[in-house]
Amino acid sequence: MAFTFTAVYQEAEEGGYIGFVEELPGAITQGETLEETRENLQDAIALVLEGNRILAEEALKGQKAIREPILLQPVSGLRIGSVVIRCYEFDRMRAFWQEALHYVPRAAATGGWVILRDPQGRGPNVSLDQAPEKRTGKRSSLHLDLYTDDQAGEVERLIQIGAKRYPWRYRPGDDFVVLEDPDGNLFCVVQVRGDA
Repeated sequence: MAFTFTAVYQEAEEGGYIGFVEELPGAITQGETLEETRENLQDAIALVLEGNRILAEEALKGQKAIREPILLQPVSGLRIGSVVIRCYEFDRMRAFWQEALHYVPRAAATGGWVILRDPQGRGPNVSLDQAPEKRTGKRSSLHLDLYTDDQAGEVERLIQIGAKRYPWRYRPGDDFVVLEDPDGNLFCVVQVRGDA
């Protein structure tokens, strides 16, 4: 679950822009254009968070402490809990999605149903629901977009564990590659910058 920060941008007297994050002191940057400043601010946020983590680790050296991930809940309390995929090739799908996302089962699969969870608690669950017959006809209108900053590497890794390239008609500038999982469901591997 991503946390939304508030970015503030101002025109600089000497030209260009200054950008900072209201909720995160120290996350400040500048750029010649607004777009460059936005990109630089992503890096500034990552640097401040990583710097704070390192400072905390150093301050806690030799002390007893419990460190664990914390999930920030949205104000509304509503979030995606699980993406459910109906599938015929249940065992192959379970193995594929576990390896693809590095997820683990929340509990043992029973009756053709399993919930795979992110062990870090950052992403929504992926649940597999076994269908009695293989899907026929049109493609599903739902698909997953998997974000990565190493698209080529991830596409090859996913193909090695059972995905197939789908013959999509790409347009110039498309930032995604369409693949099929072992049950024929389409999903996209999207090139993003950093942890977008």
